[in-house]
Amino acid sequence: MAGTDNSTVCRAAGTTMQGDKKAFRLVNPDGGLPEIYSNHVALSITRDDVRLAFGQIVPMEERLVDAAFEWPEGNKKNRVVPGTVAQRVAVTVSWQQAKRVSQALAEAVARFEDKNGTMKDAVAP
Repeated sequence: MAGTDNSTVCRAAGTTMQGDKKAFRLVNPDGGLPEIYSNHVALSITRDDVRLAFGQIVPMEERLVDAAFEWPEGNKKNRVVPGTVAQRVAVTVSWQQAKRVSQALAEAVARFEDKNGTMKDAVAP
């Protein structure tokens, strides 16, 4: 593949290759690789690495909002808090790995949009 010299390429045989370096065999943990849904990500950084905390936005039960809370639309005593984020998993990587992941995601999104059209942000119902 063109432009993948520094990115990890997964092959059907379950190996990865990084540039012209030796291939590694992918091994799943006992019980299989966990699948986690996320619709929220929080980014934390240090000079050494990047931490991505993946979570899921979940609705909160309806409750009366404190009148001291400032909503952009103005205060209404019956407004509900829209939700909270249930943290699911965090992944910390080096800056170099973050760059490779960023490039791989950009390439994947570009391929998706080439086939399906440009994505737009969803509008809340």
